[in-house]
Amino acid sequence: MDDRRNQVLSGEAVNRRGAPTRPPGPSRRLDLDADPLPAQYRNQATVERGFRFLEDTAFRVSEIFLKKPSRIETLAMITTLSLFIYSLTEFRVGKALGERNETVPGKVRTPTRKPTLTWLFFLFRGVQVLEITWDGGSARTIHGLKDVLKHILGLLGPACEKYYRLDKYCGM
Repeated sequence: MDDRRNQVLSGEAVNRRGAPTRPPGPSRRLDLDADPLPAQYRNQATVERGFRFLEDTAFRVSEIFLKKPSRIETLAMITTLSLFIYSLTEFRVGKALGERNETVPGKVRTPTRKPTLTWLFFLFRGVQVLEITWDGGSARTIHGLKDVLKHILGLLGPACEKYYRLDKYCGM
């Protein structure tokens, strides 16, 4: 009987119809402090903001049809990982800008210390990399890499800068 009581108190027990049973008496009340609730709500908004890309027509997520549960789970895992990287990159750029007391151009040409990653991707839209390889070697050139983009790459660190270095390829 103690096992059944523990299940009921923990919310793990179910009735004959399969619905979860509620703990009896005063333990039903949730003793929540009102102070942390606004912070928790703000954190939830950050997560919800990350899922806005699902509505963006550029991603065409609504056109993906998956039947096997394993593929659905895989897509969910990739999506979660992508959102983590997206949020982490936004955080790193914002933190670096704050520490250096610097800004980057925002959407309405006003400086900002908290650019979205979508905006940073938009700024990089005009960058083109041309790499030519022949028997004796290779040459690489990058067009459209403006000073502000070099600044953003510097904020992201050497792991991102290495993809835009010219000196490695053609002595520039």
